[in-house]
Amino acid sequence: LTDGERERARQLARRDRRIAQALAAREGFAEYLAAGTAMVARWTVGEGPLFQVGSALITAAVECRRAGVHEPLPLELLAALAREFVDPVWRDRGDLPSAGEAAAWASLPVLQASSCLQPYRDGTLMAMDYLVDHADRGGPPGHGREVPDPVWDAVLGDPAPDRAYGVGVTAYLRGRRDVAERAFRAAAEGGHLAGMTAFGVLCHRDERAEEAEKWWEEAAARGHSSAMVNLGVVHDKRAERETALAWWHRAADLGDPEAVYRLGCVDEEAGNAAAAEERFRAAAEHGEPRAFSSLGELYRRAGRTDEALGMFRESFRLGQPFAAFCVAFVHEEKDELREAAKWFAIAAELKTPHARTRLATVLLKLGDEDRAEAAFREAAEDGDGEALAWLAGQADDDAESDRLYREAAEKGFRSAMTITAIRLFARGDAAGAEHWYRTAAVDGEPAAMAALGSLLHTSGRYTEAEKWYRRVLEAQLEAEPRAAGLEDQVMGGCVVNLSKILRRRGKQAEAEAVLRRGAAAGLPVAMTHLAAQLVKDRQKTEAREWYTRAAEAGEVDALVVLGELALEEDDPAAAEKWFTLAAAQSDVDALVNLAVFRRDAGDTEGMKKFLRLAADLGDPDAMVELGRAADAEQDESQAELWYTRAAEHGDVPAMSVLAKRAMRRDDPELALSWLTRAAEAGDAGAAANCGEVLLRLGKPAEAANWWKRAAAGGDLPSATNLGVWLEKQGEVAAAVKWWKHAARGGQPEAMMALSSHELSLRNLGEAMVWAEQAADRGHTPAIAHNAALHAIAGDFGQAAEWYRLAAVVGDPAGEKGLARLERIAARGGGAV
Repeated sequence: LTDGERERARQLARRDRRIAQALAAREGFAEYLAAGTAMVARWTVGEGPLFQVGSALITAAVECRRAGVHEPLPLELLAALAREFVDPVWRDRGDLPSAGEAAAWASLPVLQASSCLQPYRDGTLMAMDYLVDHADRGGPPGHGREVPDPVWDAVLGDPAPDRAYGVGVTAYLRGRRDVAERAFRAAAEGGHLAGMTAFGVLCHRDERAEEAEKWWEEAAARGHSSAMVNLGVVHDKRAERETALAWWHRAADLGDPEAVYRLGCVDEEAGNAAAAEERFRAAAEHGEPRAFSSLGELYRRAGRTDEALGMFRESFRLGQPFAAFCVAFVHEEKDELREAAKWFAIAAELKTPHARTRLATVLLKLGDEDRAEAAFREAAEDGDGEALAWLAGQADDDAESDRLYREAAEKGFRSAMTITAIRLFARGDAAGAEHWYRTAAVDGEPAAMAALGSLLHTSGRYTEAEKWYRRVLEAQLEAEPRAAGLEDQVMGGCVVNLSKILRRRGKQAEAEAVLRRGAAAGLPVAMTHLAAQLVKDRQKTEAREWYTRAAEAGEVDALVVLGELALEEDDPAAAEKWFTLAAAQSDVDALVNLAVFRRDAGDTEGMKKFLRLAADLGDPDAMVELGRAADAEQDESQAELWYTRAAEHGDVPAMSVLAKRAMRRDDPELALSWLTRAAEAGDAGAAANCGEVLLRLGKPAEAANWWKRAAAGGDLPSATNLGVWLEKQGEVAAAVKWWKHAARGGQPEAMMALSSHELSLRNLGEAMVWAEQAADRGHTPAIAHNAALHAIAGDFGQAAEWYRLAAVVGDPAGEKGLARLERIAARGGGAV
């Protein structure tokens, strides 16, 4: 071929494998293409004894080459092996030709060009390239069979080290691990350095580390650089970096490109980009494909995207499939989405992990939703966790979404683990949530570490919570430069929670140190909590500095505190400034404070404006204040509206206000509904009022149930009412128990009930004791009751004193009692 013809053939060879094989063929380009088909026919089509033996001899030679022997072989070896390939019907016939006759037939030129077997002067023979390629493509007579065991045995019968090594490489590539080990061992024992290294690799993969290192050390001692590289890798994995570097430097001095590449990786890891680039370039110049990818990544991070693309493409050309993914990634970063999609598609076809998912993401950016969804689904079928998570996010059915997120989590997609944990926790499955948070945290997911720490913290497992908070800080806060990926709010939460745990353990200094580290790292939440602690420690000046820094970083709580500090210092102008800044970020407390400013300035409309803003943010206190403002303006409908909104937001006092308003309108049923909601929210007073309303509605048994709930919640009048009802039911002992409970709490009505109870039992002294306690509590009816008890006891003087006191406080029973005593005295019953 002329130079021009050869170049044209090279271009065509990219699409036609046969042309590529012809360019590389020993017999020549034209001979390979012209005689190839005829040689296959000579080998596979024919009949008679000569054909049978000659074809088997060709097959033996072809199979030896497929086993990795690319040198002429003796006729004796091929003839012995050929018997395996003679048709069994012919194998034992007496009229078969000799091996020499068969070899002569197989060596005849076909179409006056090439022959099936190439004869050499020393009597050895070798099969032509075309026939070997034909067999590897699955053509007859083998039809794609694996190299038979007798062939491996024949070529390894007594091999030279070079041949054994070649056979080992071929066997390994053909998936015959057993044959490869046998061949490499033979090569190693024969002193073949590459064979020693390869045999060591197989030993190492079988976890026979001692045997592997023995062979590598022997090969390295004889100057084999690949063995030195392997020894360096082993020592590096053992964290014996100095020993590893020594081996890599020795190999690099011998010109080993992989060793140079690995030293470049060490430089890059140490942050020495210039040295790393120099080594990667040196390794690339000697054909190390990974060095091109590493250069590409260096250039990408440095913003030299065009150079990065060139390196990644060259790495891909040299057989690094992941480089296609890198090319796509750079194009995506450059917003060259169509090129990115093309290269992600190439990477996906090469089974590069996550390539199809990235392709789907790019297609979404291009607006091609149908192809994107198809790519996501295909990636999900391959078990890609990110694709499964995307499909989960698109699912209309919650159960299907949960299933897909869980499957993505089980495939190792950390974000899906965290989402699964969040969903489980929301459903009350704390144990399930902890499992997935822990799984993601162990896998290095910072958000999961933080969430796990919080979950453990709230459940009282402080020691383990502390461990995970520290892990977050180590991964995110203490890295130089500070690691990205976790929101400042979450990071700040970890810092604050860790400081709380330390304070709980009495480690005040360390707790403050943690807050200071977080504050120094620019976390506004940490600044605010540090400032709050400094205020407690009476270091107000430094506290103000940190509050100010937090406020400047946009921390709303700090803005509000600065406003409150300004109020304490009687600086309303400064306070209003800080509250206004916080209100601009929709802080409810700041809005309420601004409303107070307007109220104090007599600006009712301004007050209501800020209260409405707070109410629109869901603040029930602001709604109640708007209700009171409407009451003051006698706007019943507006007042009702705002109280109702507050109640619907869970404000218990607003519910009670609405109940009172309903009672004023003589609507006890509506009042009862609001009181019931307030009582269910834990308001004992509302529970007591439920009882009163139910009593009014003629439902004393239901009233008693509410009084019991209210009494259990500490409402003493309800305990008294419950006792009265129980007494009426004949449950006197239970009634007394509740009255005593209320009396111990200072409830005078309960004391009066106990006095009456003791009087019914004729325990006049006890009755007097309870009545006097009630009177001492200012209970007016108890004064006259005391007088009556003294009168019963015949002590009319004391009775008169009590009746006079009752009359003084305005109790009509006092005057009536005195009159009764005077009548008794007039009848001679005693002096008044």
